[in-house]
Amino acid sequence: MESKGKKSADNLLNSSELWPAEYCQYLIEDYEAEIKRIAYNLHDSVGQNLTIVKLILDRLIDSACSSDYRPQLEAAIQKTQQSIDDLRKISSGIRPKILDEVGLFAALKVMISDYSHANTKLTLNLEIDETRIKSNLKIPIYRISQELVCNIIKHSAATSASLTISEKNSQLNLIVCDNGKGFALENAIKKINSLGLKSIIERIKQSKGEKLVINTSVGCGTETHIAWPI
Repeated sequence: MESKGKKSADNLLNSSELWPAEYCQYLIEDYEAEIKRIAYNLHDSVGQNLTIVKLILDRLIDSACSSDYRPQLEAAIQKTQQSIDDLRKISSGIRPKILDEVGLFAALKVMISDYSHANTKLTLNLEIDETRIKSNLKIPIYRISQELVCNIIKHSAATSASLTISEKNSQLNLIVCDNGKGFALENAIKKINSLGLKSIIERIKQSKGEKLVINTSVGCGTETHIAWPI
């Protein structure tokens, strides 16, 4: 639905400027496979090694109560724990393990929580049973949501935003809205091959999405509506 004061683009999936669907599908599938490999290696290899280092340091400090090296050991433990925490955040940002182990909704909740420090108040509305969402749609929905929310945080100057997943008229709907500064839609369409928008469009096409409509204009916020068949 078009909001007052906003301009709406026709379905951007119909643009003639996009790469061939088969090429895009290959790129996305290859990208996701490589991302999964990197994220799991970071968690399972580097993460475990850091944990072992911290355990060794913990044992050393227990036997060095009066040692002159105790402050250095305490600093090393603190830095090692910080590295473990940072690695978890990086690994989760690349490919959240929770997405594979628990599911899409849990991963989205973690993502929204990770942005809780931002100046934008984010609201997640899950108005559909997750079992209604096909397994091949979960990664595209997560990646697209991640891109849209990140753009809001970085560029929109919004004070509030919402991400809603719902079912209506035999369609799975992803709607992301913000009350930020908006943008000139015509310029965005001219730059449709820019990495962010193009990535979103190609993920939708690769996952058999039917609709991408953006309602926005300068000073009026933005609403992005994406739909897949159920």
